[in-house]
Amino acid sequence: MVLSALVFFVNLGTTRLWDVDEAIFSQAAVEMYERGEYVVPYFNDQLLPDKPVLTYWMMISAYKVFGVNEFAARFWSAVFGLGSVLLTYQLGRRLFSPRIGFWAGLILATNLNFGIIARAATPDALLTFCTTLAVYTFVCGALRRAGSVAADDGNRIVELAQPGWGTYALTYAAMGAGVLVKGPVGVVLPTAILGLFQLCTRGPNALAGLPAEPPTSGRWGWLSRLLDGLVRTFAPGHFVRTIMGLRPITALAAVLLVAGPWYVWVGLRTDGAWLAQFFGVHNFGRFLSAMDNHRGPMVYYLIVIPLLFFPWSILLLASVRELATRAARSSASRPGAILVACWLAVYLGFFSLASTKLPNYIIPCYPALALMTALFVERWTCRPASLHRAWLWIAFAFWPWPAWACWRRRRSPRGCWPSRTGRWPGWHRAAGGAVAGMWLTWSGRLSGAATSLGFTAAALALWVSGVSVVQADRFQNTQSFVDTINQLSDGPAQVASFRYFRPSLVFYGTGRSTSCPKRSTRSNSSARIRRMRFSTQSTTSSANCQTCRRT
Repeated sequence: MVLSALVFFVNLGTTRLWDVDEAIFSQAAVEMYERGEYVVPYFNDQLLPDKPVLTYWMMISAYKVFGVNEFAARFWSAVFGLGSVLLTYQLGRRLFSPRIGFWAGLILATNLNFGIIARAATPDALLTFCTTLAVYTFVCGALRRAGSVAADDGNRIVELAQPGWGTYALTYAAMGAGVLVKGPVGVVLPTAILGLFQLCTRGPNALAGLPAEPPTSGRWGWLSRLLDGLVRTFAPGHFVRTIMGLRPITALAAVLLVAGPWYVWVGLRTDGAWLAQFFGVHNFGRFLSAMDNHRGPMVYYLIVIPLLFFPWSILLLASVRELATRAARSSASRPGAILVACWLAVYLGFFSLASTKLPNYIIPCYPALALMTALFVERWTCRPASLHRAWLWIAFAFWPWPAWACWRRRRSPRGCWPSRTGRWPGWHRAAGGAVAGMWLTWSGRLSGAATSLGFTAAALALWVSGVSVVQADRFQNTQSFVDTINQLSDGPAQVASFRYFRPSLVFYGTGRSTSCPKRSTRSNSSARIRRMRFSTQSTTSSANCQTCRRT
C-alpha cells in the first residue's frame, strides 16, 4: 500500500491536464460546480452526454476541499486506484493464498497502464474499483475457505457456497455504482463474469469435493473433454437455472435503487435528450461502429496488453499456461482460477467484438490479469523445481520488445512521448533488472530472479510517475497559449477556434471557447482567423457560430 501510494500520488498535481479526456471530465465538473448544477453534465456550455455523473460528483467534492486544480481533479482516481490494489490483494488472499494476494497487488500497482489510469482524471479508476468490489463481495459469499492449506499446491482449499440475498444485494449495489460511472457496462459485464463462473462450477460441473477429471484415452481426448464440458455448461436447463440463481429481480432492484433516481432526474431535466445521446450514441453506437476513428482488428487487445501491462507482460505466456493448468485440473486453486479466467474472457471477448476500441476499455480486467500473473510468480518463487526454466528465458528475452516498439515511434508526432526530445520513456533504465534476472536464473536462484523483477517493476513505476511525466509535461503548450491570449487582449477574451480545438483551452482559459464551422475554403481561412482572433462581445455560443457564418 505504501508503494501504491507513492506510485499514484507522487507529483499527482504537478503536470497539467492531458487532452482529450482529462480536460473534458475536469472542466465538466468545474462547470457543474460553478453552476451549482449537480444533475446535468455540461462541457463548454453544451450538454455532455458522454458519461454519467458519479465521476463529476467525486471531482466536485475534491474541488471543494483542494480548490479547482489538477491535483483535485485526479485525487479520487488515485484513491480508487489504491482501493483496487487493496481489493486485488484481498481477492488473491481469499481465493488462493496471502503470497499470491501480495504479488497480485504488487503487479497491479506497478504495471504501466494501470499506473497511468490511477493518475488520470477519468472514470476508469472508479469503474475498476466498482467492478472489483462487486467481484470481491460475491466471492466473500460464494467461496469460503474450508481448511488451512491443501497439500498439492500450497493454496487454501476453497469450497463453493450458495450466496445469500444480502451478498447479491451488496454485489449489485456495487454494480449500480458502476452504472453511475460508465453506464450499462458497469452491471452487464460484472454480471456476465458471475454468470459464466456459475455456469462453469455448478450443476453438471459442480466442484464440490473437487472430483478428478474422467480419463479419456486417445490422441484427441482433450478435444472430447472440451466439447463435453461445453455441452454440459451451456445446456438449456442448466443455463436457465443459473440465470435464475443470479437473482435477476434483486439485481434490477439494487441497480435501480442506486442509479435509477439520477437517470430519471437527468431525463426529465433534459426532456430525454441526454438519455437518447448517451444510450444511442455512446453505448450502442460505439459498439456497432467505430467512433472518433478508434478502430482496430479483433486481436487489438492481444496486441496492446503486452505493451501496456509492461513489465509484467513478459510473463503473460507462462501465466496463461499456468491459469489454464489450474483451471483444468482438480486442485485447491481451481475455483479461483476459473473465476479469473471468466473475468478475462468476458472483458476481452466483449470489447474485441466492439467496433470502437481503446486501451482503457479493458482496465476493469487488470485485477484479473494481476491475479493470473501472480499464480505463475507464486510457482516461480515457492516451487521452482516444478517450473521449467525455458519459460523464464522466454520471459526475459521478451523484455526489450516493448521498449523497441516505443523507440521506433520516437520521431513520430503520435509517438509514445513528444518527438521533439527524440527520447523514449526510460525503458532502458529497467534493463538492469532484465540482466539481473537472467543472471540469477542462470545461477539457479529462481526466487531471487522473481524478486529482482519485482524491484525493477517498482523502480520503473516510480520513475514514470515521478520523473517521466514531469519531463513530458514541458511540451504541453495549452497553458502558455492561453497566457499569450490573455496578454494580447484588453479584457477577458472570448476565444473562438477554427480547425483547432483542445478541451484544455476551456479549462485553462478565461471563458468558454466557440468552435467555428468548417464552411470556408482554404484561401479564406487566414482572413477569417485574423478577423475572429478575439471577440469581446458577451454573446452566447450559438450567436458566435452565427457570427462565424456571416463573416
